[in-house]
Amino acid sequence: DHTLENRRLAEICGVRRDWIPEGADVAGLMPAGMRDRNRNSALKVSLQKPRPDSRRFALARIIGDHIMARSTERLLPITDSHTQRQQFQRAFATEFLCPIESLKEFAGNRVLDDDLFADASERYQVSTMLIYSSLKNNGLLKRSSGSA
Repeated sequence: DHTLENRRLAEICGVRRDWIPEGADVAGLMPAGMRDRNRNSALKVSLQKPRPDSRRFALARIIGDHIMARSTERLLPITDSHTQRQQFQRAFATEFLCPIESLKEFAGNRVLDDDLFADASERYQVSTMLIYSSLKNNGLLKRSSGSA
């Protein structure tokens, strides 16, 4: 089983275990990860995502950025800007939360349709759009397939 449990994701990011499913009131804060001068220290996070699957995805983006950012960078922004950094974060988060090989195994010989997207979304605790995009980006869906 390649599902990253909320408990482990919260531990990696230094947030309370119940924070992912319950969230917090963070209106007005910039979505980002922060680290002190020691690059290997625990992250502190600020997110604005209300849904657990969105918070999981944002946390995974911060992890990816933490790995790739220069050691002198303390702020790890999570933006919607279409930058190379954002593209890397999103690709990392997708594979981190829902590895394509695991998703292919889960799908097996099933029809790649909305029911499969919903089942996989529940299993990996990610959005159905992430499932659809992952399958499409890995050449497993035709560009016009699916309605997720």
